[in-house]
Amino acid sequence: MNRSWYLSGPDDTRFNWNKEPSFQCPNADPVHYTAAAVTGEEGTWSLQRPHIATAAAAIGADPVLLGKLLRQRHASHQAGRLRADGRLTDRYTICGTR
Repeated sequence: MNRSWYLSGPDDTRFNWNKEPSFQCPNADPVHYTAAAVTGEEGTWSLQRPHIATAAAAIGADPVLLGKLLRQRHASHQAGRLRADGRLTDRYTICGTR
């Protein structure tokens, strides 16, 4: 099964387009939602990455809210690998994590 496409550029440069993500930031999903046992009640959110709590304490923020914000930003269309001088780096665009 072919998991990528090759596209030709205007100057015969070939580009590889992966159909599946090949890079995912570890901060992309820092919180986990657990549904309530009883229908109609609110579920709970829990942190998956302990360093989020440390960062939240440093800036005086709620750790779960910070995790939700990180999750939301990582789901945006601007998420991906950071480019520097036209080259892809090993850092993530949203948070700079390697």
